[in-house]
Amino acid sequence: MAGRGTMKIVYTMPAFMLCGGVVHHCFVIQRLVARGHQVSIYSPVVQDREFLPPLPAGVEVHPHPRVRSNLYTLPSERHPGKFLQAFWDLTFGLRRIAEDLPADADVIQATFYPNVYAADWMRRRKGSKSVLFQAIHIDPRLFLPMSYRKRYAWLWAGAPRRADHLLAVCEALARSLRERYGRPVTMVGNGIDDELLSGPPGVPARAAEFLGTQGRPYVLFVGSITRRKGVDTLIEAFAGVRRAHPDLLLALVGRCHFWPFFEAIAERCGVSEHIRKAAGADRQTLRHLLDGASCFAFPSRAEGFGLPPLEAMARSCPVVCTPCEGVEEYARPGENCLQVSADNPGELARAIVKLLDDQDLASKLGQGGRLTAGKFTWD
Repeated sequence: MAGRGTMKIVYTMPAFMLCGGVVHHCFVIQRLVARGHQVSIYSPVVQDREFLPPLPAGVEVHPHPRVRSNLYTLPSERHPGKFLQAFWDLTFGLRRIAEDLPADADVIQATFYPNVYAADWMRRRKGSKSVLFQAIHIDPRLFLPMSYRKRYAWLWAGAPRRADHLLAVCEALARSLRERYGRPVTMVGNGIDDELLSGPPGVPARAAEFLGTQGRPYVLFVGSITRRKGVDTLIEAFAGVRRAHPDLLLALVGRCHFWPFFEAIAERCGVSEHIRKAAGADRQTLRHLLDGASCFAFPSRAEGFGLPPLEAMARSCPVVCTPCEGVEEYARPGENCLQVSADNPGELARAIVKLLDDQDLASKLGQGGRLTAGKFTWD
């Protein structure tokens, strides 16, 4: 141990960038440091720090100079240069990550499947006695094929069995992981930060300036812009919503590595000029965006928890979502949200129009969401 009651904790991440998992880890790290632990982060990709919750003083983020890829995903084989580089980094490159990790860590927190292999190799090569945790934010049977496609997912499917202890973000996921892997599992839930839970009312002009909406109403989505999040369904639904509300915009806030795919859908649906896109937003800007939105849409196909809808609820923004495993921890249809089936643009469009047309319903759901979000805090 680094000192009595103090642990040296090392996070090994596939990428330190804006996503729900990294936001979660930033808030956990804040609390670990407040309890006197020493924390450091190792990651091949470091970006979006201006959008992420601030790290406490003394927490260092170390890049891996010999590994360059975002290990969350594999690029398409249609881009052979990028694909081969990422595949190399996800296989042989994991040993380079292992060489960079410190052997004297008391705890290694691997936040994604390839990082578990790297951390375990480090322990074997260096004789480290570090305890290895893996954080799992979504069922691997769903997420691994989505991240790496079915033909490559098996390469990293055994990662949870190499960890000493697993961490889950919701009780349903924790139960399934215990049954499947026979490892101890602890539930470390998500929470809402003070900026969103108790921050002052947002300024509409700030949201309009950030998005370039020029005062037009908008439906808001926050999260990674991917098929797993149902953004393709949302764009198709938005085309239907605009027939009833032609002045409406769709605001997509989050990282997107495959925008041409979604852009083609938007062009086919005739709504490309009515979409506003931003790579991310800091916590204060997010407050302005949520307070200015007509509603929040989150038609995800799979989630481990799904923090953005709960953040919207914290700002009394009416929510439309799908019944994913993690979202069901807090979503109560008719009480704090409207719920629709995944992959159903028509149903999603009707739910959004219902919120836009019925302000009493939108207000009721917003108030119910606010009460729900107040039960999910970090302290």
